[in-house]
Amino acid sequence: MQKTGLLGLLLSLFIIPNTKAENTVKYQGNMMNITIGQSTFSTELADTQAAKELTALLPLTLEMQDHLSNEKFAELPKALSRNDQAVGRIEAGDIMLWGGNTLVVFYESFQSSYRYTKLGKIKNTAQLKNAVGAGKVTMTFSP
Repeated sequence: MQKTGLLGLLLSLFIIPNTKAENTVKYQGNMMNITIGQSTFSTELADTQAAKELTALLPLTLEMQDHLSNEKFAELPKALSRNDQAVGRIEAGDIMLWGGNTLVVFYESFQSSYRYTKLGKIKNTAQLKNAVGAGKVTMTFSP
């Protein structure tokens, strides 16, 4: 009985996948800039098919609508590949794809039960909330 317990423990350590690692998206150093008014924000793109497809659309200028005073969103000219995952927590600066064709830039951090495909992360968010302001805002995404 003791061997089975120890063997079971060893198997669980080496064979059962780490579900946390599966939900982690890597950032590979590919960059994109987002210009809002006079401010430009450097963004590191996620290693996802959707992020690669987004770069093929650049440069791209979108009029972003405000939603719930924590995000700006706009419909993309075409749908991107989805790999939606429950993110649990949104961080200011997260750039996500919702529903396959909606680009979302978050400027506040909060818990979320929604599912998104990760596109990227703004590296320095100190002035992001001020730059996006209230209401609609024009954002230009460029390589």
